Amino acid sequence: MIVVAAVVCLAGSVATMLLLERARRSAGSQRHLWIAVCAFACGVGVWSTHFIAMLAYDGGIPIAYGVGGTSFSIAVAIAASWVAFSVGLAGTSRHAPAVGGLLLGLGIAAMHVSGMRAIEVQGRVAFDPETSFAAVLLGTLIAGLALHSFQVLRGVRGLAASILLLVAAICVLHFTSMSGVVLIPDLSVAATHVFDPFWLAGGVIAASTTLILMAFGALFVDRHLTDLKGLANASLEGMVILRRGEVIEVNERFATLSGRKPAELVGRQRRELFAEAPERRSSNDLGAGEGASEGELLHADGGYVPVERLCRTIEYKGRPCDVIFVRDLTARKDAERTIEHLAHHDALTDLSNRSSFDRRLRQALAAAVHHDDALAVLCLDLDRFKAVNDIFGHGEGDRILRKVADILRAGAGEADTIARLGGDEFAIVQTGAAQPEAARLLADRILKLFSEEMDTRRDPMAVGVSIGVAICPGDGTTAERLYGNADTALYRAKQTGKGIACFFDAEMDAAVRTRRQIENDLRHAVVRRQLFLEYQPLVDVRDDRIVGYEALLRWRHPDRGLVGPNLFMQIRDDVLATLVRLRLLGVRIVMDDFGTGHSSLSNLQTFPFDKLKIDCSFTASLDKDPAAHAIIRAIIALGHSLNLPVVTEGVETERQRQIIVDEGCRQIQGFLTGRPGLAPSVDAASSSSTMPHRVGA
Repeated sequence: MIVVAAVVCLAGSVATMLLLERARRSAGSQRHLWIAVCAFACGVGVWSTHFIAMLAYDGGIPIAYGVGGTSFSIAVAIAASWVAFSVGLAGTSRHAPAVGGLLLGLGIAAMHVSGMRAIEVQGRVAFDPETSFAAVLLGTLIAGLALHSFQVLRGVRGLAASILLLVAAICVLHFTSMSGVVLIPDLSVAATHVFDPFWLAGGVIAASTTLILMAFGALFVDRHLTDLKGLANASLEGMVILRRGEVIEVNERFATLSGRKPAELVGRQRRELFAEAPERRSSNDLGAGEGASEGELLHADGGYVPVERLCRTIEYKGRPCDVIFVRDLTARKDAERTIEHLAHHDALTDLSNRSSFDRRLRQALAAAVHHDDALAVLCLDLDRFKAVNDIFGHGEGDRILRKVADILRAGAGEADTIARLGGDEFAIVQTGAAQPEAARLLADRILKLFSEEMDTRRDPMAVGVSIGVAICPGDGTTAERLYGNADTALYRAKQTGKGIACFFDAEMDAAVRTRRQIENDLRHAVVRRQLFLEYQPLVDVRDDRIVGYEALLRWRHPDRGLVGPNLFMQIRDDVLATLVRLRLLGVRIVMDDFGTGHSSLSNLQTFPFDKLKIDCSFTASLDKDPAAHAIIRAIIALGHSLNLPVVTEGVETERQRQIIVDEGCRQIQGFLTGRPGLAPSVDAASSSSTMPHRVGA
């Protein structure tokens, strides 16, 4: 029986510690439940060990056990174990497990004493105080050490140490205490209401074995269910199980998506979980085998979570149930919205892009034509942006573009569509306002904001803006026509002086279309071999020697014939910028037709030309108009004062040549000395020694 008692003690200790480990991994009400199961297993194990060991005790006289005392002792063992484990696991102090262990040792001692009081013999039971005290002290300390080891040591090593220490605590307390027990016969004492030792032994062994096996079985089933639940909780998809439309189980992912705790979801109806379309709003569940569909999950805060759902029918806990799997689509929907936004907006400024602008313009035009309303299209182009971008870098250029976008947002109305068409080109569609007054006010606001936010006098990175405006229906009723006319007006604004707003008109349209057609034809002139050179000799009047040739670029247009250069000396800033780049390449620049048109004194001051050419109109009147003679004299004197060579062109008579020579001009050009030809004279060219060929400008 001693061996049986030891085996029961070991089995009970193993079950106790395994259950205690399960309780430690639980929380809330589950922890309290497992503590109660653990206390029950420990109490039964300790009680069974005590009574099996007592059945093996031979005190010289027959013994039996009272019903009341035996029942009370097992109750003491279970209650003491529950108190000890509750303190050991629920306490916040790091000494709580040790204190719980001490309470467990005292509980075992209390069970032992109450169990000994349940002995019924014809005699008296005497205890050796010193032995009993030593047994209680050692058992209590070892039990305290067992729970302390359980807390400090983790894994298999911690479980093994705590099990062995608990077995030692029970055995030391029982067997040490029993060594101090003496049965004194007394025939005057009669035993009543007792258990027969034989039946008690069988019952104790059967009960303890059954209870311990049940404890192990509970652990096994719990572990199996825990693994299944853990597997469900580990899923990235939410899962809810319903029976007849009522929730009976959810995993943690579903609870997280709904913003509730799992316990709050159990018992709810399906219609309380999902936002159904009107045609689906019924008490019926989703059909089994239904394909994946998108819907919305009702969140605890009143919002909606976009999800993808899939329903299947399964057998759960012996009954048919519907399981719905849900996948969170929030990230995908956000990505779709972002992609949709980027497809219609400029990534840098977050304004509408060209495709969005075209679509909005067509919609607005259709509505305006249908309702006989007016709308305006404004084309905007930044002044000096290319220079700022080249000098300060693309990063600073991007910052400027974002600032421009903010300025346009501040100036435009809420109903206006603002777009960045690319580079430094912007456009605005203005609807719902009286035109052209509203467009004029909008352009004025934008120009005013630019003058305030972009002060080019103080900020080297500031840019200006030019605006072209076209009004529907007067300037066009199609998107292409209206936008093209607004762009034409913008072209005029930049030609006129930049930093202004121009409205489209028919005269402007004809002039700009002609100029743009010429520009387009000129781009193809080289490929189509429409350009050719003519050479006109340049003569030094001191010895009538040809000192060089002026190469004249001619353009023979298939429809316009020979195109004169007066169509091109008209956007002054662009011309000067081109001349600067040519001069850096080593090309010498001559100011042609000085005194007329764009050959003004201001240009002479702005750009350091290499030579002046007196316009032929003055030469033609030289011998009969004193004013022309005076002008030529002044120009020659100006050239000498600036240390610039002067050429008089258009010399056709000997009289004109003589006057030019008398005034101090050294070089002449005209029909008198030679007409332009397709090639210079080889002999004349070889005799030139003082001046290389030049390109006339």
